[in-house]
Amino acid sequence: GVARFDPETETWTNFLGKGRGYARGVAIRVDTAADGSLAAATVFVAHHTWGGCPSNQGQSRHVSVYDALTLTELPFLDLGAEVAPVGVAIDAAGKLWTVNQCDSTATRLDPMTGAVEGSWGVGLNPYTYSDMTGYALKTITAIKGEYRHVFVGWPEGQTSWDSVDVQALLPGAES
Repeated sequence: GVARFDPETETWTNFLGKGRGYARGVAIRVDTAADGSLAAATVFVAHHTWGGCPSNQGQSRHVSVYDALTLTELPFLDLGAEVAPVGVAIDAAGKLWTVNQCDSTATRLDPMTGAVEGSWGVGLNPYTYSDMTGYALKTITAIKGEYRHVFVGWPEGQTSWDSVDVQALLPGAES
């Protein structure tokens, strides 16, 4: 299943649509307002029935969708065939990707319309739950950071710094 932890109350809330197979990969899309505050968040859950390929249960083709703030179930996404998605991820353009074991593909969908935009072969029986696009790292797990460094001056006497020149590569910044 899938659960949400509330750190203020230290409680878990379980949620997941029934009848779509086992919950496998999970991805969260975060939308922010102009001021940087959280405007919305959507949870995507891939489903696989473990019933073989293709599944005789007709359930290895879905991605459940939830409003992360209210845990309201939204209309699920249908990949159109028994592909058995095991991983899901959001890319930099906001598109949803699934990694599918039964047909050894990765599929891109428009999460707003549910339209399948394409599928591409990726090798035999792919398997991932990871942040395969880097979206979670960029938007959820490492939004802000800090770096400190102590520069040691001249060991024999007082050092008077004239200037400090810093060069850095920052995620999402133009090079």
